[in-house]
Amino acid sequence: MDATGAMSRADVDIERGGSSTTRGTASSASVQKMLDGNPFRASASSGRARTRAEPRASSLAERLCETQFGVMYDKLDGSVWEQGEFLLEVCWHAFALSAWATSEARSISVCGYLEIVPNALAWMYFLTIAGCVVSAFWSALASARAETRRALKLGRFVVACAPACALVGLSIYPRCMWHPHQDFVLAWANLAAFAMMFEFVVDSKFFAERFRRGERVVTSDVALPQLAFIIGYLITLKFYQDNGTNFFRGEIMGSGSYGWWVLSKHRAGTFAHQPNARVYTWREMFLVDGCFAVAMMCVFRFNEYHQCSSFGQFR
Repeated sequence: MDATGAMSRADVDIERGGSSTTRGTASSASVQKMLDGNPFRASASSGRARTRAEPRASSLAERLCETQFGVMYDKLDGSVWEQGEFLLEVCWHAFALSAWATSEARSISVCGYLEIVPNALAWMYFLTIAGCVVSAFWSALASARAETRRALKLGRFVVACAPACALVGLSIYPRCMWHPHQDFVLAWANLAAFAMMFEFVVDSKFFAERFRRGERVVTSDVALPQLAFIIGYLITLKFYQDNGTNFFRGEIMGSGSYGWWVLSKHRAGTFAHQPNARVYTWREMFLVDGCFAVAMMCVFRFNEYHQCSSFGQFR
């Protein structure tokens, strides 16, 4: 076979390979076009693990929203019912606003209102508490699984679970049971502040470069929830002895910020070796966390009706 024949055969092979590649590319493009035009794609995606969306921010405000509200920002293209984190925060503030507007309690606080509001409104409070507790335990397991050092593995799990357990305690003991309720309130506030500081130090770039060869277990740029929690914490300390709305505002701010901080960990890529996000839609919120909320509310009402002689009082 001469050189000319060999070259012509090679040209034919290249053309065949190029045509097959072109057909494969065209086929992939057609499949992608079908997926993009599928009206059921958004609803079907709620059952799959999500990955972090590509950066779309251009202005400073958009970058701020993308980093601080990333767990919600990644779902902007989906259905509103996929925004479980957003709906949970809405329930928390809706409970606080509704209780303040419709009830009169001598104790102007979340726990004071909780003793006298109807069960339908109280359930909104317990729903947000249940969602935060379940999310805290989920993030504790995720961070412990991603941690490579045994001592820090146990430390991460305990530090993340401790404020969640205290949150359950202050929610099942009404304010009229002053001593156990207040012990859990102080424990939750201090443990939550410690958990935020612990994560900030252990997962900081300085700590990672100096002691972990650049490895970080929790890679989150969220900072506003921690700042808001500290501000709410300081407000409640300043107006602790006052029976007014200032303490109530600090309480709402601090509690909502803790929930914001816990829910932000649902975002894809937050934990090392776990690129997918936690699937948390209205179904998980109302069906799973809702059942937990009913159980806590039953314990709360039992303690209130059998252990207290009066409700909504300020001690």
